[in-house]
Amino acid sequence: MLFQILDGPNGNVINTIDGNEDFVSEHFSHYKQVTNTPEQIAEGFKNKARTIRNNRLAECDWIVPLTDHPKHSAFLTYRAALRGWPSDASGGFPDIDKIPNEPI
Repeated sequence: MLFQILDGPNGNVINTIDGNEDFVSEHFSHYKQVTNTPEQIAEGFKNKARTIRNNRLAECDWIVPLTDHPKHSAFLTYRAALRGWPSDASGGFPDIDKIPNEPI
């Protein structure tokens, strides 16, 4: 769970930590649990999926200039699918189990 550490009973947030409540209550006198709205949770999933997608694109950047590579065309298709995945209504975004597969 996420907790905001406060500088006093009604004070400003001085830090945010991820931990269990027993630990937080033992070490901090003023804190509150962060509760996210369903929209914030969904946006978090989308951001994580975009990060994974961006990392996969970066992992195969090297192949773009190698036009004589035997899988060049397959990787260009894969990269286009990755770039289009967030906006493809049938692509299952942000379900990372449905991210386009890298060519074998």
